[in-house]
Amino acid sequence: MKTVFFLLLRLICYLALAIVLTAGLALIVVSVNGQCPPLSDIGVTCVTKFSQTLADFGLLVGEFTLDTGFPIVLASAV
Repeated sequence: MKTVFFLLLRLICYLALAIVLTAGLALIVVSVNGQCPPLSDIGVTCVTKFSQTLADFGLLVGEFTLDTGFPIVLASAV
């Protein structure tokens, strides 16, 4: 039973790490592609819908991570 718990915890940690890394990659892509102005805490309005979706996802995960710290703790537990 103890082994199953730690395997599930490891799976959750890897998922949290994947989400945080994906959000970081999304923000890098948005900042490099040149279709969005510089990012700020307020938000960003991009030229295309795809870039806007990437920026919204990256900012959402980034703000949640910085506000709660929970995904960072899980991601660093790997």
